Amino acid sequence: MRPELEQALWQHYGLRGPFEPAPLAAEGHNNMLQAFHSPSGSFVCKRGGAALGPVQRREFALLEWLNGQSLPFRVAAPLRTRGGAWGWEEDGLNVLLPFLNGEGLPETPAAWQALGVALRALHEALARSPQEAPWPLDWAHLGKLHPLVPDPLTLSFERPDLWGSEAKARSWRAAFQETLSLMQGEYADLPRQVIHGDFNSVNVLFAQGKVSAVLDFEFSCLGPPVLDVATAVSEVLVRPDPAWPLAQAFFLGYGTPTAAERATLPAALLLRQTAVGIWGLGQALENGATLTTHARLEALLSLQTWLATHGAGLAAL
Repeated sequence: MRPELEQALWQHYGLRGPFEPAPLAAEGHNNMLQAFHSPSGSFVCKRGGAALGPVQRREFALLEWLNGQSLPFRVAAPLRTRGGAWGWEEDGLNVLLPFLNGEGLPETPAAWQALGVALRALHEALARSPQEAPWPLDWAHLGKLHPLVPDPLTLSFERPDLWGSEAKARSWRAAFQETLSLMQGEYADLPRQVIHGDFNSVNVLFAQGKVSAVLDFEFSCLGPPVLDVATAVSEVLVRPDPAWPLAQAFFLGYGTPTAAERATLPAALLLRQTAVGIWGLGQALENGATLTTHARLEALLSLQTWLATHGAGLAAL
């Protein structure tokens, strides 16, 4: 461990070494994570690229509140410094998190039933949360997801190069318009609450037959719970050979969605993928289009094709 980090851990948290590196079951994509064991316990140091802002303040407040609830799993709520802050500023924001035990979620019916149990418990807790969502914006407001993409449809006409070709831009317009149409149907009438916003197997840890931790609440937002459900099951369904038994096990743990939620599951799937594509477009406008940009956009087209083929099976769930 770097001497500067050891000094910061002592200064801000009163932690002394020796510090021994520890492996992580889930690595961060947007932040640098360093796990370690010490005489005072096991922790993870997380360094982001920006200072503490409003979104992170709301995320940390939500995590702190969840940490005080009776949940069947743990969340990585930042530990307060000696001065009561959520972290310290040094080349960006640094926070100290508890080390949470667990491994990646296996693709077995028992594990996916446990995933459903965990999401139901999380939704029930978030429904009574007094905290604001870190992102207080409903994803259904597609024109507000990224400041550089106020009108994704217009952008597809102005910059077809971002899609890779005019033909792909035309296909995306059709898929985008289908999403907009579904957003104006029953989905618009679903009750909203704080939801996780990115609930999938990557963002949980699994140990002793259950979900031991739920991670990464930075995209927690306002929305209907079915959006989290769609995000979870899409991982095992939206593939050439859908794993229907895993999705059925998930619903066995989560419980039966309402009739309105069942009817709007295709809309939630499309919205999730459309939102990811729009965010990718914003990043492309900032830094240039990449293969990742095109993959995110083409994923919406693939999902549209998948729904046309497997929509009946989805409804049967």
